[in-house]
Amino acid sequence: MDETKFSLDICCICLENILIPVEPVCFQCKDQDDGKMSCFSMKRLCLTCIENYLDLRKHRYERPMKKKCLFCPRIAYLHQTSKNKLFRVDYLWMDKDTSIRKCPMPGCEFEDVHIKVAKHIFSDCPFYCVDCDCGFSCARKDIKDHYKICEKFYFCSLCNDFILKSELAQHMYYEHDKTKCFTCHKFVNMNDLSCHIISECPERLITCEICNTFIRFKLLKNHLRRHIVEISKNVQVIKNKLREEESTFQHIQKLISNIPNEEQEVFAIL
Repeated sequence: MDETKFSLDICCICLENILIPVEPVCFQCKDQDDGKMSCFSMKRLCLTCIENYLDLRKHRYERPMKKKCLFCPRIAYLHQTSKNKLFRVDYLWMDKDTSIRKCPMPGCEFEDVHIKVAKHIFSDCPFYCVDCDCGFSCARKDIKDHYKICEKFYFCSLCNDFILKSELAQHMYYEHDKTKCFTCHKFVNMNDLSCHIISECPERLITCEICNTFIRFKLLKNHLRRHIVEISKNVQVIKNKLREEESTFQHIQKLISNIPNEEQEVFAIL
C-alpha cells in the first residue's frame, strides 16, 4: 500500500513529489475495455512538468503541432486549444496536503500550504506564464505590455484596465452604466442615448441645405466641399462666358464707331 501511494505521488516526468497536481485532458485517451478510464484518470503530473512537455510557455502557433500521450499512441493538437483547456487542476488532491510548499515559478519566493500555492500561481504569481486570447504567452508581470498592442483587448480609460473586446459591451453596461450606440458604436451614458442619436451621433442622417439630399453627418463636410468644387467650376465657366461676351460687346462698339452716321455722309457730299 505504501509503495502504491508513493508511486501515485511521484510525477512520472520529473520523478519527484508532485507539486500542483494536474490531469492532462488534451489527449482524450480512453481505456480500450470500458472507454471511461483515461491514461491519467489515476495519475497526476506536476504543473510545470506538463507545461514543459507541451511547450505551453511558447506562443500557441510556435508550439509543436501535436504531442503524443506519455502512455498511449493518442495525440493532442496543441494549436487548436488554449492553455487552460489542456489540463485540469486537482484541488482535492492538494487539499489533503498540509505541508508547506514553495512556488515552483523561478524567481518567486512565495510559500504556503499546497492549495494556497496553487491559488497564488493561478491568480497572483508575477512569474507564471499566462496565455492571451490571441495565443501569445508570457509572464503575468509582462502581459499588460502585450495587451497594449493586442487586437483582442481594449483599454478602458474609465477603470484604467484592459478589457477583452468580446466582453466590452457587458463591462461598459454593468460597470459604467453605458451602452453602445447602434449606428456609430460609441459607448454613451444610458440617459444620454436619445440625445446622442438625435444631435450628436456622427452617423445620424441630416438634410443638405444645398441639394436637399439626406446624408450622414460625418460625411457632410466632404459633401459640402464637393458642392464648392462644382460651384467653382460653374463660376469659372460663367466668368469665361462673361469675358467672351464682354469681348464681343467691345468689338461691336468698335465696329459701330467705324461706321459714319448719316449727317457725316451729307456734309461729305456738300
